[in-house]
Amino acid sequence: MTMVYSSEILSYVAGLFDGEGSIVIAVVLPNAKRGNISPIHCLRVTLGMTHQETIQWLHNIFGGHVTQNGNGTHARHPLFLWSVVANQAQSFLELIYPYLRYKKEQATIAIEFQKARKGRSSFRLTNETISMREKYRTQLRQLTNGVMNLGC
Repeated sequence: MTMVYSSEILSYVAGLFDGEGSIVIAVVLPNAKRGNISPIHCLRVTLGMTHQETIQWLHNIFGGHVTQNGNGTHARHPLFLWSVVANQAQSFLELIYPYLRYKKEQATIAIEFQKARKGRSSFRLTNETISMREKYRTQLRQLTNGVMNLGC
């Protein structure tokens, strides 16, 4: 079932995301114990703030996950994070894309990455595929000044 969102909601969420959101292509290095021979690249979109009700509202509308990170950067208020990964992250970015102002270029790279990644196993990849995924990751990191790896 495809949800239909009003332009009012999408523009509001895009504004929140422009200010408080992040887009990361995380990488998990090869680990034979986990069974992956190649690095695993994963698109992750997050939005964090101290206002729990807004984060819960995002979760109710777009799904994903909500976590609480201690007290965050504010000594008296915990930081709440909403996140979506992989195809769900791509879908979210495509919904808000027309309304983004500051993260539009980042969203373009993320959407292209996820489209190129679909349907390919992450356990045994060619060097060409790994290189292509790293290219997207590097482009995104350059735009975001090297945001830390948040994992998948």
